Amino acid sequence: MLILLLSAEVSGADRVKRLYEKAKVASVQFAKNASVGKGYKFKVDTLKMDPKGGKIDLQMTATFAEIPFRQEDVQRYYADYKHLLGRKFRKSNLSISSMGKEIGQLVPNFYRTNSSEVDLSRLSVPAKRPSPIVVKQTRNAKFTKGLDSRNIALWQSHGWYYENTLDRWEWQRARDFLTVEDIWTLSFVVPYLTPMLENAGATVWLPRERDFGSKEVIVDTEKSSANSEYHETGAWQTTDKPGYGLKYPFLFDGENPFQLGHAKTIGAKSQADAMASYLPDIPETANYSVYISYSADDNNVTDAHYSVHHAGGTTNFTVNQSIGGGTWIYLGSFKFEK
Repeated sequence: MLILLLSAEVSGADRVKRLYEKAKVASVQFAKNASVGKGYKFKVDTLKMDPKGGKIDLQMTATFAEIPFRQEDVQRYYADYKHLLGRKFRKSNLSISSMGKEIGQLVPNFYRTNSSEVDLSRLSVPAKRPSPIVVKQTRNAKFTKGLDSRNIALWQSHGWYYENTLDRWEWQRARDFLTVEDIWTLSFVVPYLTPMLENAGATVWLPRERDFGSKEVIVDTEKSSANSEYHETGAWQTTDKPGYGLKYPFLFDGENPFQLGHAKTIGAKSQADAMASYLPDIPETANYSVYISYSADDNNVTDAHYSVHHAGGTTNFTVNQSIGGGTWIYLGSFKFEK
């Protein structure tokens, strides 16, 4: 009786081994069939089978998941795999997957005919947008749609850089067809595309300077351009947070001007009882782009008030200082008289 039991166990193990080998051969052939006309040679990653062959789990390599699956494709792949497995696996529960996803889950929601099969995890969750970083209080109209309250980062191409080997400044891109990429895209992004987006309500972030003027004036709490002044009223305090620092005559590679100075802070109140004034010495009458900067801090307010006094009057802004710290924030271009 003991001998018969051992024989039965050995026979059972051989049967499982034979079933697994048959499933393995079918799986390899399935990968070959799926590769026809695809430009890829799909491969089997892992094959799992329970001892009785009641469940087959075929895991393909990652490239298989790159197929643009539709529901009819899923049905066809399962039918082909079941046919290759043969009669012994006709009652088996089959699963084909790639990158941890059953191939039926790789069908986009748009192409799923049954609404009950829609993958809710793929649907975007309405995000709570932060307040716009700059709001012009004196603009003529407020648009409730379009790009209102949107912050857009826009890259207008490359620019000048200093080539050490040639000891000169030059463009980053080569001259081609009587122009340079660094100038060509800049020529329409700054004067046309950017204002169009801003007029639609967006705040546009440009990593390169948008002002083509040759004159520059910087007014800071610690050091300013010649004859420019900073004044304050109220209980302002210097913090341990880094702030902008004007370094003359130039910055070295790797230096961040927004880390070279110190920031100032004051408690926010419902009624203003403090003010900081930046008084530039205008070198010549012209239009100038006006920028501000502030340090990044979790306690920054979302409605700091700024007023720009220019030749055309006064323009008021509120600035969401909870974002955008440690860089230049563009308010607008205004005419200033000498």
